[in-house]
Amino acid sequence: MKSSNFFDMKYLILLLFSFIVLNANSQRNYRFGIGYSAGISTFYSTKTNGYNQLLNGNYALKMNQGVAVKFEFDLSNRWKLFCQTGFQQGGVRFNGYLDAYAPRYRMNYWDVQFGTQFLIYKSPSNNAVYTSLGLTQHTLLSSKRVYDTGEDDIHDEFSKYDVGALFALGYQIPVFQNHLIQLQASANFGLKQVYNDLFKQNGLIGKNTLFNIQISFLF
Repeated sequence: MKSSNFFDMKYLILLLFSFIVLNANSQRNYRFGIGYSAGISTFYSTKTNGYNQLLNGNYALKMNQGVAVKFEFDLSNRWKLFCQTGFQQGGVRFNGYLDAYAPRYRMNYWDVQFGTQFLIYKSPSNNAVYTSLGLTQHTLLSSKRVYDTGEDDIHDEFSKYDVGALFALGYQIPVFQNHLIQLQASANFGLKQVYNDLFKQNGLIGKNTLFNIQISFLF
């Protein structure tokens, strides 16, 4: 039942995105483009459980990358709506846990982001500082446990869907008259327990966390 709710939310966001595109086509106050991101990911947990205390307490940072298509629609001189969708890596590395084993969880998601963007400052040359706040929906594409001597497929041990909250601070520069380059730092915090089935039964606790720098080119 819960998976159905996340599935419905994904399509609700895509429906809103389609509505914005149709409305923007009639008014021409929109931009779209592509972006590339790089950063770090991990899991976070506020509690531990029994013999898994060491594992839950030693989540470390893992490098990640992503590519996306981004769309922005102007509501006013300062407010915009944005929608972004694309491929995003995630996962976690374990710090100080069985050094010879060195496990990492390598997870790949299809992300959908939707939210608002507010213009904080605009210079005389039209360079601008903005902030974004939104919701995210993540669909798990693949999940592997990677270690020194190989890897295992653990896709069934993680929840297929996740939702989260996104906060970003960005800087944009106008180029070629009507185009923009955006440089954006963002934090994305998952709201759902990532572990499923046996991992969850064994007391593992964790939620997705992403910190990324994204560069985008908007037309």
